[in-house]
Amino acid sequence: MRKSQREGYSQSYNAQVVVDAEGSQLIVGQRVSDSATDVGQLEPDVQSIPQGLGQPTAVLADCGMRPRRTFNGWGGSDRAWSCM
Repeated sequence: MRKSQREGYSQSYNAQVVVDAEGSQLIVGQRVSDSATDVGQLEPDVQSIPQGLGQPTAVLADCGMRPRRTFNGWGGSDRAWSCM
């Protein structure tokens, strides 16, 4: 967050991490965006996982990443997408 002279505080950067939730709990991807919200950030977050680690077969994210009504079935049939 950054203090603005006219508007108080504004969120200038949004740090994102991708974690292996099936056991190790290790961070497997990371990135920083200049978006103030998480909307539209899920796909780039998943793409931040290095190719050498492979791509996930299931993704769990909070519903702030994408509207709940469009979440299920998004991203193709090769992954199970869920929001909480």
